Amino acid sequence: MGRDIWDYQRWGRATDLIHKSDLNGLVGKFGCLSQFQRKKEETATGGRRYENASGKLAAGNAVHSVIARILRSPAAVAAMRDPDQSFSEPSIRAAFDEEFSRERAGRPVDWYREDGDKWIDQCVAMILGLLEDMRNHVEEPILVEAGFVYELDGLWLTGSTDLVYRAPGCAGVSLCDWKTGKQLPHVIDLDHGWEGGIYGNAVRSAWFVPYANVTEADEDSNSHRERMEAACQRIAEAWQRVMEAWQRVIDCGDPEPGESIENEELLAARMRLDDIVTELGAVRFDAYPARIRYVHLRDYVPYTRGGSKMASRPEELDFYGVAEPQKVKYAKGETRGPGWYRVTRSESDTPRLRHLLKAVVSWIRFGRFPAAPGEMCSRCRFREPCLVDGFQPIGEELVELQRSIGDLDFSGFDD
Repeated sequence: MGRDIWDYQRWGRATDLIHKSDLNGLVGKFGCLSQFQRKKEETATGGRRYENASGKLAAGNAVHSVIARILRSPAAVAAMRDPDQSFSEPSIRAAFDEEFSRERAGRPVDWYREDGDKWIDQCVAMILGLLEDMRNHVEEPILVEAGFVYELDGLWLTGSTDLVYRAPGCAGVSLCDWKTGKQLPHVIDLDHGWEGGIYGNAVRSAWFVPYANVTEADEDSNSHRERMEAACQRIAEAWQRVMEAWQRVIDCGDPEPGESIENEELLAARMRLDDIVTELGAVRFDAYPARIRYVHLRDYVPYTRGGSKMASRPEELDFYGVAEPQKVKYAKGETRGPGWYRVTRSESDTPRLRHLLKAVVSWIRFGRFPAAPGEMCSRCRFREPCLVDGFQPIGEELVELQRSIGDLDFSGFDD
């Protein structure tokens, strides 16, 4: 595959948005620049259909989809708020099976070293536990699985949020992110990582496109996610034209910000952006979120036997009713923890996010994509071409190759 298919020097512009998920492939625990480049090139050529589906990925997406279905249903939200009502395990399992089947899309499933049936049972338990506890954290859902797009110091970011909501007794809007993985991140990851900053600044600065305002995909068309990304792309490009027109107004010495502006180019760009925003029903909040929460859904999976563990995080101390870090006992059938963890971010943390993004984008635009060989290569679909990139035989292998070439018969070939 050539290396000029995807123009890496334009990554981060309005025409090639930085996806929140991109950063997982760059600065995440298993980040790999070579894999990131190859994924971008694959997307630029129309992508591909993978023969097998990752069981854990498909199950995680199915969990998100089931929760979203419930939060988009007024009747289900009302039932969730009522402590006298509960969701049945069979109904949640049926919804999960439907979403999991959609994610599989008829493909065989790779579970690697996991027990698939056990994993699915745990996913259903996560959903049931969350729904039972959600009334303690969510007063009113505002946006469910909405796409967003915004600009930060010349870099354009996009992604989606699991839930923007109003929390009980809390002014302003809040945001939370469902996580189905086994490992609970260290508090440093939550408070200083890039993810909370991207979400916080999205609520502060982005246009959000509601899920329902982007049509569902037909069998032979792009997925809902791809349509949402296209909608955000339209906003970004129109928004960029407004910014460029405004800059030309300033460069020409036209009216200062806040004064009456008659510049036709600027007015036309603003009208175009307004039309797209109105068409998509996009909304803004223009304020940093009052709360950001990381929701560790595995905390809702009941223990299969009793034991003890160390409780040290503030949320864990509250959950177990203790005043300081100490060992606590748990019993079979109890849930594993509080579920909801604070992400301590504020608008004053934005310079750190800006610094990280500019550093990452500079790596990419420089055009160097070294591989990071390791355990995750066994699950990477690009491992075969990647692991032989730049290969040079040495030692006995080189001698044998030279001997084989020397023995070839080139007689009969004209210059």
